[in-house]
Amino acid sequence: MDDVWDNVEQYSEQSAQEIVAAAIQLIETIRAYTDDVVSMHGETTELPVLTERNQQLAEAVAAFNDRAFLHTGTRPLLLDVLDENPVDA
Repeated sequence: MDDVWDNVEQYSEQSAQEIVAAAIQLIETIRAYTDDVVSMHGETTELPVLTERNQQLAEAVAAFNDRAFLHTGTRPLLLDVLDENPVDA
């Protein structure tokens, strides 16, 4: 988390604005990710773009989770649990 947000008061207008901004960014990142990956065909040349999109999505998810924590004191996305128990498709 950015040090600048360490002193944000829980359930404040500022923390609410930050979670909204993070949610909007996450939605936009999911849309961009989806647009890119649905057009891919599994070619080796697509791997750098896929890797970049994966990183962008991971960062947006983490930012949303951090901002939710600042506002509510909880993390709605249990990322560490998901990492330990991957879901088989």
